[in-house]
Formats: sequence, C-alpha cells, structure tokens
Amino acid sequence: MNASSRSGVPGRDELLAADRRVLALAASAVILLVLVGAVSSALFARPVCERIDPIPLTATERQARTLGTDLSGALGEAADHLADRFGPLTGAVEAAGSDALADTDGGTAVLGGEVLVLTSDGADVHTGAGFDDAAVVGDGGVLYALALVNELTGQVDALQPLGDGLEALTCVETAVVGSPLAFHLSAGDGELLLLRTDEDGSDAELQLRDPVRGQVWNAGLELPTAPAGVQGERVTAALTGDVVVTARRASRAEEAPVVTAVDRDDGGTRWVLGTDDLDAVLGEVPRSAEVLGVRGGEVVVRFVDDADETDDAADADGGEAATSVVRIAVADGRVRGVGDTDTDLLGLRVRRGGIVDEVHEVLDPLADVALTDVVVGDDRLTVLLDVEETTVGLTFER
Repeated sequence: MNASSRSGVPGRDELLAADRRVLALAASAVILLVLVGAVSSALFARPVCERIDPIPLTATERQARTLGTDLSGALGEAADHLADRFGPLTGAVEAAGSDALADTDGGTAVLGGEVLVLTSDGADVHTGAGFDDAAVVGDGGVLYALALVNELTGQVDALQPLGDGLEALTCVETAVVGSPLAFHLSAGDGELLLLRTDEDGSDAELQLRDPVRGQVWNAGLELPTAPAGVQGERVTAALTGDVVVTARRASRAEEAPVVTAVDRDDGGTRWVLGTDDLDAVLGEVPRSAEVLGVRGGEVVVRFVDDADETDDAADADGGEAATSVVRIAVADGRVRGVGDTDTDLLGLRVRRGGIVDEVHEVLDPLADVALTDVVVGDDRLTVLLDVEETTVGLTFER
C-alpha cells in the first residue's frame, strides 16, 4: 500500500481510473443521444414525399368497405327515398372520414383519409389506398396527394400525382430553400393550380401543373401587400373549362384587382375586376371571396363579410355574416347580377347543377341525414351522405 492510500488521499492510479469511468459514461451518453436522435428522425422527420405516399388497400380491406344494397335504419330510409326519385340502388360503400367525391377516368372516387375508386355500379371498391398524412384532391385523369401543412392557408410542402391504380407517380417537393412557397388553390381535369409567392408575399404567381410536364405555365397575380400565409388564406380560385378564375378578400379601400380570369391554355390574362367594378358588393368591411364555379357561361363568386374585422359583420337577425353572390360573364368579365343567399349548398349547386336541388329535396325531411357531395354520370348518380355519424357513398342507376 502506498503512502497516499494510507493517508486517505487518492493515488494517481485511482484518479486515472475515476477519469476513465467519467469518460466512459460521457461516451455512453453521447452514443445514446445519437441513437435517440436517429430514431426520432426516422419516426418524425421522414422525407415529405414519403409521408404522402399511397398505401394500397388489400382485397380484404376493400371488401370490408362494401355494404351491399340491403341497408337498414336511417341509411336504408335515405336509400329508399333516393331510389324512388332516381332509380334503383346498385351499391353502397362505407367511407369513414371522407368529405368529397370525384369523377375520375377510373370511376367515381371517394376522397378522404382513404381514396376508394368504385366500380361502375358502385357495388365494390375497385382500387383503394390509404394515406398517413396527405390531402387528396382533383378529378379527371389524375388525383393529387398533397402534403398540406396548413389547412387554413393551403400551404403545400409536396405534391404527389397518383396513377390509374392510385400508385405514386413523380413526387415534387415545393418547400425547397430559395424557392417560392406554394399554396393549393384548385384541382381538376388532371391538373393542379397553386399560388406561388415569396415569404413576404411578393412576386405572387399562379402556377398550373400536370403530372407529365410539371409546370405548364406561371402567370403573375397582382395582390395587396401581405405575408405569404395571409395571401394563401385570402385567395381562392377555380379551374373551370378553358379559364382559371381567382378572387381575393377585398374592401373598397384597396386598389388591386379583386377577380382575375386567365386563359387555361397559356395563363394569359382575359379580364380583371377591381373594387370599382364590384362596388355593389364591397364596403368598408373587408369581405372574403370564394370562387364557386361556372354555370351557364357565368362565373359565380360569393362574398362574405369578414367577421374577424368588425363586430358589425354579423347579421342582426340571424347572427350570420352577410353574404352576396356575384354572377360574372366568363367571356368578358361583365357583372351580370348580384344577389343574396343563405344556403350552405350553393357551392354544390354551382358545381353539380340542378340535380343537387333534387337530392336535397328528397333528403330534407329525413333526420340525421346530411348531403356532402354528388357526382352525376351518364347513367349513374353517386351521393356521399353523413348518416348518424357514418359516411357512406350510395350509387343509383338512373
């Protein structure tokens, strides 16, 4: 035993051993932190495109969505009423979490957390896919899965076109350093419309995309100064035939165009309407604008008082914000009429035509049944209903 040990003072060997233990513990801690970071990164920071990849439904899973035609309860009552008006029920599917229908080249599709492409009679799910973290939009030849990071503004970090079998095509990340931010505006006929703008809201552009060419065209869009997220929230648009129409939240005090129409082929400006042109529907209180679609050669745009700006925006009688609907000629931008409406189905009526009025008339007396969407085919009618907290798609032979 050395002198240091006899005196109770640690010796050199003991000090070195203690140092080695401290270093070993520190190294273990670093390794543990690296492993935890790697696992966390794998779980929570997967590439954006990977997060919106489709997950094919198995044959068993697709079969589990089908309900047949022998329905009971409120669902059976709704189906019977609709069959009396439109023709026999040919198929029914359960579509939990779905909120829209789409007329695709592969058949009628139910869109939501899962995408279900139905057989022609609606009796079976022909193709299906689930998504971990994607919003699916569009119709026609191609649907798009979007990494929608902000539902309020519509900001998109990646877009994934889907093939005929809902397989993933070429994914595009839009949240790339140095590139403009992207906000989803509309989708249809296999194309996707985005608003692209810098973070400060400058250099705003419309961008039309298809799955083969990618960017088809960019068209400058004049907007009031505001941050990018605010621009995304305030601008709406619709792809309608051979024209693209945008509208933005506006008041009389602003000078930038409110409604803009551009050619769908090349993005060239067709016409614009400013605040003076829309004096009948604009006031001192800003009004949100929504492009509902085209009907009978007219663009239909709904303006609603922005309740966030003033306590006077709500109607004194019903407590709802005042609403105006403007009809604008597609050909030349002439305002053809202004009216009021209080129906929540106006957007459906514009997109789908008078058939929606008929469906709503049939369902109106039924409790616990609400219409979500309608698709009209040559010889079929498919409706998406919320029935007693269950979402179902019913197909009828016309």
